[in-house]
Amino acid sequence: MHASEAGSLASLSIRPVGLAEMPLIAELYAKVRFRPDLVDDLKVVLALDGAVFAAFLGDVLIGSSSCVEFGGTGWVGGVAVDPDCGRRGYGRRLTETAIDSLRERGVQTTLLHATAMARQLYARMGFQVAGEYVELHGPGRSDWSVDPFVRPAQEDDLKAVLELDRSATGEDRSRLLSMFWPGDILVYARGAVRGFAIRQYPTAIGAIAAVDEEAGQALFISSQSERPVALRVSVPAHHLATRNFLEGLGYKESLQVTRMHVGGSLPHCHEDRVFSVFNLYWG
Repeated sequence: MHASEAGSLASLSIRPVGLAEMPLIAELYAKVRFRPDLVDDLKVVLALDGAVFAAFLGDVLIGSSSCVEFGGTGWVGGVAVDPDCGRRGYGRRLTETAIDSLRERGVQTTLLHATAMARQLYARMGFQVAGEYVELHGPGRSDWSVDPFVRPAQEDDLKAVLELDRSATGEDRSRLLSMFWPGDILVYARGAVRGFAIRQYPTAIGAIAAVDEEAGQALFISSQSERPVALRVSVPAHHLATRNFLEGLGYKESLQVTRMHVGGSLPHCHEDRVFSVFNLYWG
């Protein structure tokens, strides 16, 4: 059966998959022009005991979705449908499968980042707008020195980093941060820890949370040090000072997405402390 042949929802089969199916999902992502390393996000999802779902028509993979939970909150991401099979309800079914999986785990609030094309679909499913985020791309630099208050994370920084992340996001992401601890994390410590940055990919700045602009901007600079490659970063759209700072470093906006949620109310957070997010999967 060819993926372009007509198929009904009744003939659609959705099931959880593991690492063995990642090459097939990578082919699907290439077809829909998702960034290639989005598959690496799925591997992290699986390592966090999340779920990756694949949709099949016969034995042909035509779609995917995934989800991961952080206590009372959960994220849906990586939703893709083969363009030859669009507008048949498959994307909605894949999203619903991921949401149902999160509910079974006790998740009260489900979040996602929606492109302009997908926003109406999610609105029809009951998702509400929670904010806007922009992705910027720019040049890495090898000639910037690391700020004197920025240093590699140490074991006794973990409590402060987890507390800062929870205050910034309102979520319990201790399992996620522990995956990168401490080797991929920088902290801004001026007396107390006032910010941290996480390197998730060679081509992305990653998550940065800080209590003020001074710490946040120092971590941006230090995260680019000795990385003379093109980098991407995703920031809250309303952080105009951060966007202007990045534009001054040569970054240009390439994508805007809408953060949306369904279910319970959003957790209390200090979003002004979020200078950049892990990625546009789990924020």
